[in-house]
Amino acid sequence: MFRPLGMKDTGFDVPSEKMNRLAKTYPTWTDGKFVEAERSSRRGRNPVVVLKLAGLAFFSTAGDYARFAKCC
Repeated sequence: MFRPLGMKDTGFDVPSEKMNRLAKTYPTWTDGKFVEAERSSRRGRNPVVVLKLAGLAFFSTAGDYARFAKCC
C-alpha cells in the first residue's frame, strides 16, 4: 500500500537510523506536569489492537500522510 503511493517514510516500525525523527509524546501527568513517554520503534502486532487503534497502527510523516489522504 505504501510503495505505490511513494510513501518512503511510512511503516509499522521505525528503523534505528530514523529514531531521532520520532516525535516525543507526553501522555501522562505526574503532579500536574507532563512526563515524556518512552520512545518505541514498534507498534503492537496483535491484530485486535491494530484494528481498534487504526490510525495508530503505523508511523508516518506529514508529507506521506498527505499523499495517502489525497488518493484515498
